[in-house]
Amino acid sequence: MTEKQLRSTLHCIINNNPNSIRAFVAREALKREVTTTFFHDLSTLGCISGMVSALNQYPQTHRFFETYYDEIETVRLKYLKQATELLCEVNYDLKTALTWFAFEQTAMELAITLDLNTSP
Repeated sequence: MTEKQLRSTLHCIINNNPNSIRAFVAREALKREVTTTFFHDLSTLGCISGMVSALNQYPQTHRFFETYYDEIETVRLKYLKQATELLCEVNYDLKTALTWFAFEQTAMELAITLDLNTSP
């Protein structure tokens, strides 16, 4: 998929379901000059690196958590084993941990759907 096709697809995701985590991920990816780089960097660095500026501070992550709570719960239940391991290791805010987890999992699912190679 070319960069132009990928950008078009991400815009469609936003237009079809603008109030979803997938749309939030798509908007973040579109902020980058090369969208595939966003998915690669996210898969290697994660939200904890600060690369997603919209989710860098507690008020932002708490707002995201409250806005997308139902979707976050769906992701948490889908990846219950991973989420449980994450929650056992969390040494920071729980809402932030679940926000980052849901954002990253949704982004990785989107990358797979779009057939993007996110490996280094």
